[in-house]
Amino acid sequence: MTELTAGMEAPDFTLESDAGTPVSLSALRGNGVVLYFYPELPDNRSRTRVIKVKDRMFC
Repeated sequence: MTELTAGMEAPDFTLESDAGTPVSLSALRGNGVVLYFYPELPDNRSRTRVIKVKDRMFC
């Protein structure tokens, strides 16, 4: 696996959206993309953090 550094173009990949449909990075070319990973916690704190980050980005 190639290590990514700032400014590099990310390799194409496909992940499942929150709606359950596949989304490929290549399908989003030309748009701003933020890929945010977070640990799955046993309570609702993970979801609450993601909502706060999303709200700050899209306000």
